[in-house]
Amino acid sequence: MTTFAFAPAARQWLFEAALPLWSSAGLDRDAGGFVERLDVTGAPIREIRRLRVTARQVYVFGAARRLGWTGPCEAAIAHGMVHLRRVGLDADGLLHARIDLDGRIVTPGPDLYDQAFWLLALSEEARVFDAAASEREALAVLDAMNRRMRHPARGYEESDRRILPLRSNPHMHLLEAAMSWVAVGRSDRWRALGDAIVDLCLERFRDPESGALLEYFDGDWMPTRDPERDVVEPGHLFEWSWLLWRWGETTGRDCRSVALGFADLARRHGVDPDRGVAIDGLDTRLRPRARGARLWPQTERMKAAVAHLAMTGDTATAEREATAAWGALRRYFDAAVPGSWVDRMGEDGEMIVEPAPASSLYHIVCALTEAM
Repeated sequence: MTTFAFAPAARQWLFEAALPLWSSAGLDRDAGGFVERLDVTGAPIREIRRLRVTARQVYVFGAARRLGWTGPCEAAIAHGMVHLRRVGLDADGLLHARIDLDGRIVTPGPDLYDQAFWLLALSEEARVFDAAASEREALAVLDAMNRRMRHPARGYEESDRRILPLRSNPHMHLLEAAMSWVAVGRSDRWRALGDAIVDLCLERFRDPESGALLEYFDGDWMPTRDPERDVVEPGHLFEWSWLLWRWGETTGRDCRSVALGFADLARRHGVDPDRGVAIDGLDTRLRPRARGARLWPQTERMKAAVAHLAMTGDTATAEREATAAWGALRRYFDAAVPGSWVDRMGEDGEMIVEPAPASSLYHIVCALTEAM
């Protein structure tokens, strides 16, 4: 087993700074759930929030518990799940999108991206509390999705009404939820769900010319011709690489060639060698389109490095990539408040100081879990 040299420093930052901050200042004891952002002083911002953020934070504290953090993980999970059930669900148990501070629905659901994280949160609850009850609820959510959001041919619509373009990104997170449920649940429906999404990825999400992952599609799962949607995201190439490897590890299905291909494209075309960061976007000819660099693609680069090591045994490449990703992340973690972060780097390499989004912690914990 390879241990990355930066792993002790990553663990220290996560356990001693980030998790204590976000389990205290990031937890809303008045309105319930978790806050959307902390300001540059580490204070919570009172604002309309996305319910998916609370679902993601439930995952975060479940993962922290598995890593051995001794903070209030179970209490944080319970706090988030109580809030989601109290204010966040429609009559079929699907998650709404946004609420105000009084718990009123501002943007109703269902949105496919949100349901993926609701299923992921339920899987974390299952690991800690009543697994059978959580799985029954998760299967009921899946039933409701199939009744209301199922695409006529394959995969899912964006909502319970036709909204175009269709997107690969929510399906990626739905695969993540299915993978979590394969590990913790008992129903064979989770394997079937994940395999169907992997099939969709392999057969429709990839550009037949470049082999890159596409983001946007028309109603028949054909690539959109809209120039505004001419996008390939290096972060998602890295993320799918890790997911396809993990799905293979979980189920025995061999997705290695596509997983390695996605990461190779991201490394060759999606990393700025001058700044040492994965950038936000390419076009479908793999030319830079959005040269800014958010925090989260750096975390996915780290996960893809771990996947590369497992699939190839190539320690040198894995260590180089993972260490580069950690070096980049340290620049984002250099915030005024320990355990917080700066989310965006400009094209000039300067960090854009603004409130820290809670949603980034999900990406961070995913990556550090793999590296540690």
